[in-house]
Amino acid sequence: RELWRALGLAPVVIPPLLLSIAWSGWMPWLEGIWANAFVFSMAYTPIVILLASRAFEQIDGERLDAARLLGGERAALRIALGLAWPQIAIALL
Repeated sequence: RELWRALGLAPVVIPPLLLSIAWSGWMPWLEGIWANAFVFSMAYTPIVILLASRAFEQIDGERLDAARLLGGERAALRIALGLAWPQIAIALL
């Protein structure tokens, strides 16, 4: 599990501008501002995923169990997203 996290953060080590230039060289049809924006967003996606997964790991399991008992899976999802949303929003910035 830790290995996958380390491999997921590997694109972060390479600067996104360098990634964008490399992708444009490999795929000639991938050029322009929208292609660069796409490559930049893909380069920073592992950071957002890592921070979001950490936010969900910090949620107390008893709260989710209580939400499941009182309102089902939809309520548990609403509680989990409500608790993790502040950290996810910071990661998206």
